[in-house]
Amino acid sequence: MALDIMNLISSRKIKSSKAWHRIGQKKVSKSPQNGIQTRPRTRLAGMPAGSRSSEGLVLRASLLPAKIEDLRDFVLLSSEKLNAYRAKIRAVGKLNLAKGLRDKAIAEGQILAEQVFYAEAKLGDLLKGLDLRGGDRKSESFKNQTSSAGSLKSLGITEKLSYEVQKIAAHPEVIDEVLEEAKRENEIPYKAEILQKIDEELRPELKVQRGLKKQPKGSEDPFVKAIERYGVWPTTLWEIDYRDKVSQELKHLIGDDPSSSTRAGAFSRQTGKYNHNSVTSVSIFPPEIAIYLINLFSPSGVIYDPFAGGGTRAIIAAKKGLRYVGVELRNEEVLAINRRLKENGINSEQVKIFLGDARNAPSIASGTADFLMTSPPYWNMEKYNGGKDDLSMCRTYGDFLERMRGVISESKRILKPNALSCWVVGLHRDKDGELLPIHHDISSLHRGLGFKMTEEIILSKLNTKALLRVWKFEKGNRFLIRLHEYVLVFRKKTGLRE
Repeated sequence: MALDIMNLISSRKIKSSKAWHRIGQKKVSKSPQNGIQTRPRTRLAGMPAGSRSSEGLVLRASLLPAKIEDLRDFVLLSSEKLNAYRAKIRAVGKLNLAKGLRDKAIAEGQILAEQVFYAEAKLGDLLKGLDLRGGDRKSESFKNQTSSAGSLKSLGITEKLSYEVQKIAAHPEVIDEVLEEAKRENEIPYKAEILQKIDEELRPELKVQRGLKKQPKGSEDPFVKAIERYGVWPTTLWEIDYRDKVSQELKHLIGDDPSSSTRAGAFSRQTGKYNHNSVTSVSIFPPEIAIYLINLFSPSGVIYDPFAGGGTRAIIAAKKGLRYVGVELRNEEVLAINRRLKENGINSEQVKIFLGDARNAPSIASGTADFLMTSPPYWNMEKYNGGKDDLSMCRTYGDFLERMRGVISESKRILKPNALSCWVVGLHRDKDGELLPIHHDISSLHRGLGFKMTEEIILSKLNTKALLRVWKFEKGNRFLIRLHEYVLVFRKKTGLRE
């Protein structure tokens, strides 16, 4: 079900010079000229990699666009494509999907990187005749190379880009060195690696300093290994960026987006409507949260989920090599989740979804789950129309909490001694404007039932549509827009001494 984001990017026009998009931890800017669409003249796939001869450089350059404007557009759009490849590779890696899928993306990305680097070198050669201060042409040859008049600004090229590409143009042999290293390590190279190598050639002391920072052979850098192993720093503040391309690609890979969500029929208090055919107003569980929780806390074995709706946590658990057992109240939801599981190649041995009430799940034996991961309904924020036993349909908040006590009590029976229980939950403002501390109340219920709270993590949500509701504050309701939730982590106590 993976979306081919390469085709999407290829067909998209570049609109704004000030629009910055976060891609993992990288930032890239779009082209400053509206409506520009790149059409690369040719491909370099057939070029011999690693050749440092002048003939090889000349041959590569001859196959690239000849004008500055075309080279600029080619570099900017192709750089976006490269970042899309990197996002796809990281998403595939997080899900532990087939190695062949990752290798194919890396091979295609390496070919594209070679094109981009030599296009930047050629662009740098053309810009050598341009005065950065005034933008005046210095040679007739430069005048013949471009049809646009004016300075760097009129060409849509920043001084930073001009400086970098001219540096690369002065040291084209470094491109092949970086490409060779990337192939040995099976990675897509970055332009920053080329610039760093050039700086080290010009200033040898930089290379020495970098060598001193390297760990001895056979040892591990704890900072690098932590982020590789967990996907997030082990801190109490996690940023969840809803526009992050890795996250978006991850959702497409597992089929988790509003258009494919299974929760049609839910009622949203934010819109006041039932979403019979779409769920664009109904919350979608961010898959990266499930990945982080499993990476940080879950042992091997069985994950239990008393609120299995949506299926995202089930798919992530299975892709991470764990077994998943969930309870869901609505039959149509169970059928929809099973369809998603089948589409993702997950069988009934990996995931079992039981139809029933999470307050009483006799189909699941006592002491069989190694870990709990869930996200409960926020009372009536979204009504799932699941009948009299549906917690989202409770008439009062007190009734909601009493039923939640039953869910937590049953989860205690199912969990093994000393097992962790992770709940993703936030606050909810009711129709009268009262802010209900659901996270505090769920914590109190756990402690009262014999759990020990071990962690509270703040989820900071970036680039959501919540800010579209700012007009309500302006019109006088004076309720702040909530951009955070919590992960509460509890441990099932093993004895009275705890």
